[in-house]
This record gives sequence, structure tokens and C-alpha cells, in this order.
Amino acid sequence: MTTLTWTGGGNNRASNPDDWSPNQAPAPGDTLLMQGQGTPYAIDIRGDDLAGNPLTLLFAEVTANLSHRAVASLNGTGASGTFNLSHRSTLTSEVSQGEGVYNLSGRSTLNLGGAESASTINISGRATAILGANQSGYRSSYTVNLDQYAKWSGTFDAFGAISGQVVVNGAEGSRFDNNGASSVDYARATIGADVVGAGSFNIVSSPSSRIEFMKSVGRNQSISDGGFVQVDRPDLFRATVTLDAAQSGLPAPEIDLMNLAAADSYTFKNDMLKIFSGDQVIDKLHLHDSTQHGFVVEAPTAGGAVKIVAITDPTHAPAGLPLHGMV
Repeated sequence: MTTLTWTGGGNNRASNPDDWSPNQAPAPGDTLLMQGQGTPYAIDIRGDDLAGNPLTLLFAEVTANLSHRAVASLNGTGASGTFNLSHRSTLTSEVSQGEGVYNLSGRSTLNLGGAESASTINISGRATAILGANQSGYRSSYTVNLDQYAKWSGTFDAFGAISGQVVVNGAEGSRFDNNGASSVDYARATIGADVVGAGSFNIVSSPSSRIEFMKSVGRNQSISDGGFVQVDRPDLFRATVTLDAAQSGLPAPEIDLMNLAAADSYTFKNDMLKIFSGDQVIDKLHLHDSTQHGFVVEAPTAGGAVKIVAITDPTHAPAGLPLHGMV
């Protein structure tokens, strides 16, 4: 077992002995280092070029190209770079206090352990990305850009008081297959792509946990709302929402259904909330009430939003919209 330090300068191929010091290719059990020295590095990884060893980045600036089913694992601290994944390659990163741009195509897979402070993920075609919660005390900040008709399969964990966030920008026909458990904790998430597949979103009770769905959400998604959920297209929203109980000292859980300015009454039966304008149902929401004191459906705001808010004080509950038939 040998400690190999990346020097580059050969053909930048990870299997080339001339790009390592001492002069030998990685073998199983070696320690692999890339240390910042003021010069950007480039490395091309194919298949098992790293022999199953993690690559430790120490304040390095790197451009890494992964192809031909490459498998790579990164750790370290203070690194930044661009990582291009194609041809069913797989990259796992646990770099702390780093910033990265990840370009995914060709059914590649990215697993970010959540130690990075800021990352941008660009996806074309189909790719998998697991965006983990921050475990090192720093915020998680992810921006995911989906090309036309791209499909992102995976999950995210948004964490970080004040500035933690996940922003998904979806071009025409793009989809986010939330195929597991995503969560928002002391952070914000904005989902600008159609949400498909079977999965869940947990909006943790906190002063700042909130999520906005800008496009459609499929019927096999479930949402646990302990914070704030905004639905921009109620007509395309088919998920089931559980309104959680209010926590002492925290804002009441809330759901905002946008563009329902004509709402004037509602019914709630068998976990189905129906919102009416006159005698016409203008929206339906699969809603499970897990609150302690129930909820109120407020009259539309000036902007046309109907707010569904957990009642925190039953002795001073707001009036809200009347039940349909009692107008």
C-alpha cells in the first residue's frame, strides 16, 4: 500500500503512472491525494482506474471527467471543481466546505453526502442524483438544472438555517422522479419541474421550513407538512398532504393553494377537501388532518391564495370560509 499524490502533466489519465508521485498507477489499498498548490488539476477517470480507492481532495481545484462506467469516491475539504459524468459513471462525494458543478448525462449517478456548502447539478437525458443533508454544520445549497425532457431520479435533503435551499429549474418536459424520501429542514425548496414517481416529502417543523411546487405533482407522492407548502398549480396537484400538529412556539403548519380567487366555501370528508365557487368544485385536495385542533380554510387573499392553516388556539380560531351549503 502506497500513498500516491496526483501531479498531472502526463495525459491526465488516472491509470497513467506518469501522473502520480511516486510514479505508479493506483492499486487496491493505496492512499490517493490531490493537494491544492495554486494550479488547477484535470483528471480523466474510466472504469476502475482508481482501483476502488477514495481520492482525497485538499483545497484543490479540479476538473474531473468520468466515463466508461467510471466509479470514483471523493473526500477531503475545501475543494472546488467541475465534474463531468457520462456513460453510466458513478461519483460519490463527501468533500466538506467545497463547491462543485456536476454535469450528468448518460444515465450516470451522483451521490453527494451533504458535506459540501454549495453545489450545482446540471442534468441532460436521464441521471440519478442523491443530494444528502449536511452533516458538518454547514448549510446545504443545491441548484438543479434540468434540460428539456431530462429526468432526474433521486431525492434531496435541504438543511440549513436562513440560507439552506434546493432550487430545481426545469426546462420543458423535464421531470423529477422523487423515488424516495426527500426532506426540508430549516431550509427552502423550490421545485420547478413536474414531480413524478412514488415518494415523499417531509417538511420539518421549524421557523423556516418551506417548499413550493411550481408545476404538477403526481398522485403517488405524499407530503408531511410541519411547515409551509405552496402549490402553484392546484389543478395539477394530485399528491396527498398530511397537515401536521402545530408545535409550541413555531408557526402553524400551512398549505397555500394559489390561483383560487373565486373560492367561497368548502367541504372536508373522508380525507378529501373540496373548494367551491358557488355550486362548482374548483379544486380538490387529498388532505389528512393530523392537527390537534383542526384547521381553518381561509378566504382567498388579494393574490388569490387559499390558505389552509392548522389551528393553534381553539378558543380564538379564525372564522375562515364557511362550509358549503351554509353560505
